[in-house]
Amino acid sequence: MSQVVRQAQIALTLIGVSGIALSFVPFTYDQVAIDALVLESILNELWLLVAPCVLLPVAVSTSCATWLTMGHLPRWMVILNFALAALAMCSILAGFGGSGVTEAEIIAMILLFVIGFASVTWLSLRGFATRTGIHSVVAMQGVYAVLMSFWVAFAQEDFQIGAWLGIVTLLAYTAQIAMAAKNRWWVMAVVVPMAAIMSLMTMTRQFW
Repeated sequence: MSQVVRQAQIALTLIGVSGIALSFVPFTYDQVAIDALVLESILNELWLLVAPCVLLPVAVSTSCATWLTMGHLPRWMVILNFALAALAMCSILAGFGGSGVTEAEIIAMILLFVIGFASVTWLSLRGFATRTGIHSVVAMQGVYAVLMSFWVAFAQEDFQIGAWLGIVTLLAYTAQIAMAAKNRWWVMAVVVPMAAIMSLMTMTRQFW
């Protein structure tokens, strides 16, 4: 990793910490994520959608810091990251399944997950990603990006600091995903379509 890329990754990792901070500030309508996580019933759909927002940024920031310090992630951390990404995806699907989201949004979300799964699989075949374990971080960032795009869409009528921090985190994660690929064609084939679908769903939600 060149010095320029390393400095960029350090900067993006620091920016990504905003994903942790948003858990403790109002997101929309004075609702704070950590409060919802603690106070809501574990069977409530809101809990299922809030938990990944709170937990994934912690895992991503910790993994990125470890990667930048050690040059790779320990095997146990790679396994844990993939497990968290899978659990978060299941939690999101279960939460949105009972929260009044339209069929079109469910289809878009599943499509995004499929694209993300294909992306992680492709990265797993590349020596750099597998050797460093960074593909496990991309998996978590991809799941977080899908969920945060929907939360931002829901918050459009009352944007508060948490929503803005979510957007900043989303942009930082997207940049890190693109940098992990080291291939501009991969960025055009994966990151751009994901961003387009999420943007379309966000704009559609605005007019409901």
